[in-house]
Amino acid sequence: REVQFGQSIGILPKLTVEPTEVYNGEKIPVYENGAWYRTPYKTTKVTDNELYWIDRDTTIYALYDKKLFTVTFHTGTPDINLEPQRVAFKEKVYTPTLYREGYTFKGWYTDSEWKNAFNGEMPPKNLDLYARWIDK
Repeated sequence: REVQFGQSIGILPKLTVEPTEVYNGEKIPVYENGAWYRTPYKTTKVTDNELYWIDRDTTIYALYDKKLFTVTFHTGTPDINLEPQRVAFKEKVYTPTLYREGYTFKGWYTDSEWKNAFNGEMPPKNLDLYARWIDK
């Protein structure tokens, strides 16, 4: 749209569609809280009817926050409690190596039967991880 120097930018288009990514063949929303900004770095938010002092062509950017999903750790023992983590899609999940007297820690799994070892990358959904222990 055209805005003359010293005029209001008017009502900005509503950001109603959240960007998605394809995961297992399905489109999943992985961003939220869209807003308009003067730079692609979220430094200055642009609001409806703002007086926008421009003297050349200018771009405003529709930017979103990464949606955070929760990782819950099931340690298999009441002696070890880990706080849940909030992690964005495709980011690395910090999975600590655990120690327990009389056992060897064998890693984190996405199922309580320890059939699927966790690969370290956050899926676009909440995640439960299960510690696997082997008697020494």
